[in-house]
Amino acid sequence: MPPMPARDSEQQGAETETAAEPLVAEPEAAKTQFSTEGDLPAVAQGSAAATGSTASELAFGGGTTQASANIAHLDSGIHTWESYKHAVEAAGKPEKWKDYYRGGHTEAKGWAQPYERRAMFDWELQKNTSASQAVQAWIKGPTIADYRAAGVADDLDELRDEFGDQKFDRLFGSANEDQDSKIPKAQRLRISAAAYTVPLIDQMKQIAREADAHEKPAAEVAAAPQVEARVEEKPKSSVQDQDPSVVAQELGMQQQDRELV
Repeated sequence: MPPMPARDSEQQGAETETAAEPLVAEPEAAKTQFSTEGDLPAVAQGSAAATGSTASELAFGGGTTQASANIAHLDSGIHTWESYKHAVEAAGKPEKWKDYYRGGHTEAKGWAQPYERRAMFDWELQKNTSASQAVQAWIKGPTIADYRAAGVADDLDELRDEFGDQKFDRLFGSANEDQDSKIPKAQRLRISAAAYTVPLIDQMKQIAREADAHEKPAAEVAAAPQVEARVEEKPKSSVQDQDPSVVAQELGMQQQDRELV
């Protein structure tokens, strides 16, 4: 049967062509036509291996390099202890954190720290310290506190601005030793989270009013009403003035009566 070899030959040829047909590479345009991201920035290509950070850390600032560059903001202002602790640890500087900071801490001078007094988020002004300077320094920081203590400090600074530094110091804490010694302990300036819901500013204004009234001279406080002295009127004499000649005549008659007796 002569045709058979020819069919086998054609089938073998077809199989050979099918097996030998190479895969066609996808055109470059087809690879990128659905991409919306664009090329990766040069800093993200190859940077991760060099720094040991992942691409996401570099993109979102989670890497050590990014945190170290931003740690300068901790040198001023007010921070919660959670954010401060996280920032220094992420920056690779855990030595800047102390566990007792959880209860509050400030680098401002002139304050008794919360951990020194066992009072969380509560600072008391030390003796012979300017209250006006101390409250401004506390806000300038760096200070670790909660939102309540920060709110009290802000209110106190507004009151300082209203009173003026000299009056504020005279009432709540002064660098002048003689002036400071006259300030009652309960009146000395405090920044405390416990005072957040207390009408603290109203109380301090009342202290100022009482101090102003005490310092004014008595004559300026209230002039005492003067009572006019009343002169008692003498009763009018019931005897009316008589003519001198009549008086003399009566006296003469009285003299004659005595002589007759």
